[in-house]
Amino acid sequence: MKCTILLIPVLFLFACSPAAPNTNEQDLVAEAVEETLAAVQLPEEVSEPQDCDCSVLTRINPDNEALADVYILDNATGEESFFASLEDIAVEQNSGEYHNGNIYLVKEVGYEPGSDDQNWTHELWKFDADANGTMLFANKGLSYRVSPDENYLAIEYVPEGADMNGGGKLAFFDLQGNLLHEYSAPEFRVEQAMLALEKWSGDGSALWLSLHHVGPRPLAFVRINVASWQPDIYIFADTPVAAEYDLNANTGKLVYSDHPIFFDVNSAQEFADGMNPVTLFVYDFATQNEQVIATSISQMFHPRWVDDDTIECDDPSGDGVMLIPVN
Repeated sequence: MKCTILLIPVLFLFACSPAAPNTNEQDLVAEAVEETLAAVQLPEEVSEPQDCDCSVLTRINPDNEALADVYILDNATGEESFFASLEDIAVEQNSGEYHNGNIYLVKEVGYEPGSDDQNWTHELWKFDADANGTMLFANKGLSYRVSPDENYLAIEYVPEGADMNGGGKLAFFDLQGNLLHEYSAPEFRVEQAMLALEKWSGDGSALWLSLHHVGPRPLAFVRINVASWQPDIYIFADTPVAAEYDLNANTGKLVYSDHPIFFDVNSAQEFADGMNPVTLFVYDFATQNEQVIATSISQMFHPRWVDDDTIECDDPSGDGVMLIPVN
């Protein structure tokens, strides 16, 4: 219960005579009290922290390299707020998540650069708003996605001794640590595939992942509905998605270009200097329909969904960006 204490100075008038004050004196007292009350400013209500579209940033502490400084970035305003300095955070490979005031980060425990000691592991931790931490999962190598409502935690990992090509696992937990469902990579019908987590849908009802061989080019996409744990598998091997794409996890649509992937600077420069057409597509997994939405000459688009019906990408005719509506 909140209490507000008002300290209000009161004006007292005294007379030498026991007679009651006159009307003028009563008016003066009333006016003084009204002016005092009007001058008193009630404290503003302090609202509870609200969830935001936020990212988590980690930087090595400039005074102590054993610590990482963790910041919360408000993506709408660009403002950063300091969260805490934490030990063992894997800064270079960490992409933390922020949900409802909680932060999720990966620790790298026992690792010494340059050492042959293999007695180390990755740990996924959850930190509350007061930086109190709870360890959720440990494995030498892992990636994760937390559902927006925090009801589910999806973790991709390769058990010790298993082959990363085809030996990966995808496990779903609740945040009490209970295993809800687990898949092995071969269940997704792409041989020797590596698993890569993509995105949760906005309502937390489905998780998307992609399957790859060596390199970033996806061979298939999978949607897992948590109500049934039934995977919907979309083989994508014959579609020219390569260097750039973005998945809309709500609508099941993929924006991508056919700009090739290059692994050396010279080849990339030769392509950039040439008059090579690049096409930007939108593919609908449910209908298997594909539409062309833009073209360029030798330029990447860097596309991303800004909402379920709009794509933002580089404008091939200039230095800015453009918005493309998608039906």
